[in-house]
Amino acid sequence: MTSFASCSDDYYVNLNLNTEMELPQGRESVLHFFEQFRKQYPTMRNFYARERGELVLEEDKDSGHYRWTSVEPKRICSGQVNPVVLEDAMKQHRLVLELAPYTLSVSPLDCESLNLMFGFDYTYRGNHNQ
Repeated sequence: MTSFASCSDDYYVNLNLNTEMELPQGRESVLHFFEQFRKQYPTMRNFYARERGELVLEEDKDSGHYRWTSVEPKRICSGQVNPVVLEDAMKQHRLVLELAPYTLSVSPLDCESLNLMFGFDYTYRGNHNQ
């Protein structure tokens, strides 16, 4: 398979699982989800909360490629920036989908949509005003 790194400055592969009902926000459920994720990917050490109730677990961003996952009130997200091998990102997303029913009580009835997105960033080195 072609490496997307040769086609863009940065690329990412993200997964969004949107639910009809709000996800459990209890400490035990959410921490269990992230702990199970961290067992598979021990380099994911940065855990923090954002303003709107979003909880994030991610790797250090210094290396130029990193993975992350987040839980929002009605969405579970997962992503990898500049994956060395595309299959690594797919394995990560598969893990999210395997863990969600058991750790966050997500059922097929509750799923509104499942989105897989490939994103590409290009840095323009010229004058934007021309």
